[in-house]
Formats: sequence, structure tokens, C-alpha cells
Amino acid sequence: MLLTISVKAQRPGYKLPDGLIRYASQRGVKPEAAGTDSLRLARLLFALAYGTKDRTYFDYADRLRVPEQPDTAGIRAAAIAIARGSNWEAVVNRLEPRFPEYQQLVKANSQTGLSAQNRKWLAISLNGYRILNRYMPYDRMLLINIPQAVLTVIDNGSATKLRMNVKVGTSRTPTPRFYTLVRQVNLYPYWTAPKPEIDGYLPKIHSNTLPPAFYVVRKKDSLRLDGNDRKLRRIPARKFNKKYWLKKGPGTDNPLGVVRINFQESFEDIYLHDTNERTAFCQTPSALSHGCIRLQKPLSLANLLLESRRDWTPLRFQDQGCYQEPSGNPVVENRPVLVKGTIPVFIVYFPAFYDPQAGKVAYRDVYKKFTE
Repeated sequence: MLLTISVKAQRPGYKLPDGLIRYASQRGVKPEAAGTDSLRLARLLFALAYGTKDRTYFDYADRLRVPEQPDTAGIRAAAIAIARGSNWEAVVNRLEPRFPEYQQLVKANSQTGLSAQNRKWLAISLNGYRILNRYMPYDRMLLINIPQAVLTVIDNGSATKLRMNVKVGTSRTPTPRFYTLVRQVNLYPYWTAPKPEIDGYLPKIHSNTLPPAFYVVRKKDSLRLDGNDRKLRRIPARKFNKKYWLKKGPGTDNPLGVVRINFQESFEDIYLHDTNERTAFCQTPSALSHGCIRLQKPLSLANLLLESRRDWTPLRFQDQGCYQEPSGNPVVENRPVLVKGTIPVFIVYFPAFYDPQAGKVAYRDVYKKFTE
């Protein structure tokens, strides 16, 4: 987004403050070389507040439902105030992102002795938070950082409401970067086997020995074929996920667990979900899925997303430390529940991030996007 601002009534011979240039440099931002200093000031303030956008950040974008909302009038007012002699530090501080991790990354970027690679990753992440600032304010948003494998629910752009570990896609089936709106919480969902898992089930499909709750659906007419149906023996492997689906009914042992969180229809192939392998969150690897995102605290997130609904009865669970075990929820049947309000989700790839447990910034490039 090119910002063209005419800063009037500035002091004669106005010059960009050296302190502001150093301040911006600590955040990985450099003033433009061309243009008058008043124009360079305005564009520098915009970059400090809203970043520089390119294809590094999102593979897909739901621009209609989640539009950019930069406060260009505020940038103009800030540029005029600084040009007239106001304290630039106080003005700039009001423009910058309020995300909890942002200032931690700024502190790390001011350190000496950083490798060139870590410095580059910090610049990418800092600019990423400034880009997210373009979409504020929202009362609530979900932020998922793929390299960190963490989901954070952020209220009013600054307060952490909920934080949890997640399992993202492997390097062979990576989770894409995108943003859209949360649409629905699907309770006790059905599971459709992804293509990479079909081969493991084929011997049982063809021998009529599928476990209980598994069945096959023919796409063209939604015909259901139970595991003991002899027609299954004649379905070739190549037709699965093209003409036939392998499905499993609702239940606590469903691969999607008891909660699936859906986004808008154009992004329905990727979703957040519980799992029947909950103890995997007691282990280190964070890249285990086929692209969707497994949640450490799915029931807490579902309760948070649906808390504004008067007809919502919170899901109950036992906290097992590194995972949640559903407990005492009486009805085991599929039930989709719409999420009220506007709650965006941003799935990002920030290779530098603050680790609160270690008390320092960590660096990780799980998909080798920025490793030279």
C-alpha cells in the first residue's frame, strides 16, 4: 500500500530526527531514500505502524471478510505533529502494534552479536506483526504461528485470553498461511480419511473387516456402505477420495476428537480440531498433521468461541496437564454451532518468536522457507 501524504505547516527546513531513524532501525525499518523529509516521515510512520506487505506472509487471503483497516488519518496527524515539533517518541509509541510478543522481538533485535540469519528472521517477524496491525481493531482474534506451533487468542489487540500448543502439518503436507473468519464449532464431528491414510485401510475395506463406526460413502448419491457390505470388495483403491469417501462416525475416539472448528467455506479444507491421540501433546514434535491443526486445548477454545451464545452449555473436561480429556458431556452426536460475532483467524509463519517458558526469543524455520 503506497502512502502519499502531504504534510503541511511543517517547520522550515524540517529534517528527520536521527533518534527516530535509530528507533526505526531497532525495529527493522529503514526510511525511504527518495522524497522530501516530510514525505519520508509519513511513510516511515506508516511502516512502523503497518509494515511493508509482500508475498512472504500469506498464501491465501480472505480480503472481503477481513479487510485492511490502517488508520491513515492517524498517520497524517502523527506526521504533522512530529513535523511541528511534538515529541516523536510519544507519538510513535501510540502507533505501534500492541501484540504481546512484539516488544520482546524489538528487544531481541537491539542485541549485538546476532547472526545474520537470526537478524533476518527477526525482521520478517517484526514486519509480520506490523502487517497484522492493519487488521485491528477486533475484540477477539486467533493467531497461529506455524514455526512456534502455538495458538493464541488475543483480545483487543493486546491481551492474551488463551494460549495453547498445536500440531501443524509436516514438511510434506505443510499448513498454509492465510487469514479468514471463524465460522462454526462442529461438535462430535464426522471424520473423512485423507488420501495419505487410505492405503492403510484398504486391506480392511476389501476384506469387510473395518472397525465399528467406519463406513464408506459414494459421492454421487451419498450411498452409505457399511463395513460388512460386500460391494466394498470391488472398489479399486484409485477411486477413494475421487468417487468414494472413507468416514468414521462421531465419538471420543474419532480422529477429530469431539471438536472441529471450521472457517469460511472457501477455506474449509483446513480447520482446527481435537484428536483421539491427545497424549501426543506430551511429546516434542510439533509437525504431525496432514495440514490441518490439532489443538492441545480444543474444549477451552470451543467454550471461548461460543461463550456469547445463551444456548451454549460449556463442554466439560479433565485437565491432564499436557492435554484435555473430554469428561461428563452426555450427548455424543454431531452438532454444528455457529460462532457469533466477527472473529478472524490468522495463520502465520514467523520464524522468530518469544518463548515465555524459556524467557527468550527462539528461532525456527520448520519448512525451510527462509533458510539460506
